[in-house]
Amino acid sequence: MKITNQESKDDFLDDEIAKIIVDLLSNDVSEASNIAQTIERYIQIVDEPVATEKMLYDKEIITIVQAEENKQKSNDDEKPPPSPVIAKELAELEFL
Repeated sequence: MKITNQESKDDFLDDEIAKIIVDLLSNDVSEASNIAQTIERYIQIVDEPVATEKMLYDKEIITIVQAEENKQKSNDDEKPPPSPVIAKELAELEFL
């Protein structure tokens, strides 16, 4: 499995955050401990999956995106409606 640059950045950030939390927890100041606990709770909340009406799998997401793209392409391919006839042109046509 190839590790992307983003994954290595994420791992680096995870390590840095872990170091900050350990440093804060080892500090004797109660405020530092509270900050560390708050950071840990925040990370746990952020890591929770987002609730949706239905859990979507990769194939379903791909299908939805492709359907939207196909819909957009078909709308682009449609001919524009004919230009409206103005009253003067209509009057000229009736007298011909």
